Amino acid sequence: MVLFIIWFLIKHILTYLIFFLISFKGETQIIYTKIGDISHEITSFNFQNADSLINIFEKESRNDYLFSQLKTNYYWWVLISGNDNDSIRTLTQINAKNTLENIYLINNSKRKCFWSPEFSQFISFGYLTRLYSLSKNYLQLLSHTKSMLDIIEQTLIKVDDCDCFKFTSGLFHYFTEYARDESYLFKAGLLFYPESNLEYGIKLLNGATKSENLIISSEANYFLARIYDDNEQEMDRAIYHYSILTKIYPNNLIYLYYELKAMIKANYSKEVLLQKKQKAMFSINNNSQLILNQANYFRKIFEELKF
Repeated sequence: MVLFIIWFLIKHILTYLIFFLISFKGETQIIYTKIGDISHEITSFNFQNADSLINIFEKESRNDYLFSQLKTNYYWWVLISGNDNDSIRTLTQINAKNTLENIYLINNSKRKCFWSPEFSQFISFGYLTRLYSLSKNYLQLLSHTKSMLDIIEQTLIKVDDCDCFKFTSGLFHYFTEYARDESYLFKAGLLFYPESNLEYGIKLLNGATKSENLIISSEANYFLARIYDDNEQEMDRAIYHYSILTKIYPNNLIYLYYELKAMIKANYSKEVLLQKKQKAMFSINNNSQLILNQANYFRKIFEELKF
């Protein structure tokens, strides 16, 4: 079970997990809309814009767990975009922990689906497990991973209630069944977890791609792309899902990078690959929102792609 959890986390969960956001009608519509707008800036690699908006928004929502989760998301994207250092890791960890603590400080009984406490807990534990993986703190990693998986297990029956639980349940069904098929050790470790079905997991994730919540649909497309790319070796399907993401977020260099890698695997023509690479380099060179470390990081990883 220990090996399965480590494998499940490091290989798949929260590699680039985005904070799930959507605007609702109601008394807190303005707050939800602001969070959604800032989240879109983050995913579009407009980090400086996002930082400025966060500083303004902080005065209104300092103790709201949705705000601390937004800050966690911001620092995580900065971290995985070539600015990984102790300070950014610490800020990510502090805000993830603040989210878990602040959940109990306000009346959240009316918050459902994407704003629900249990979904926020799932996301926060996910960020923390990934951080503990990076720092090789395996005791904390295992503890928080179990918390994350327990939340998924509790929400398996809610797949028809909300697209976010359709998404998490899809991940659970696919990856636990994939793990069972990969190793007898994993299979033994999963004896006390609910039954899973790989095809049903794919079906749920495909359903989540049709969500009216752009961020949920984007996350579902991302994980389907990685599934078809890394596990199923179905490159046409992987590229299909990557291309959806790069059309929505044309300046997201992480999505562009994985799309180009998949196209190389699929033996696209050198001309097409060169055009895609030039597009990425143009985005790097013309995005004033990136600091020097980030720009250099992305230039390096794109230059290392050979075809």
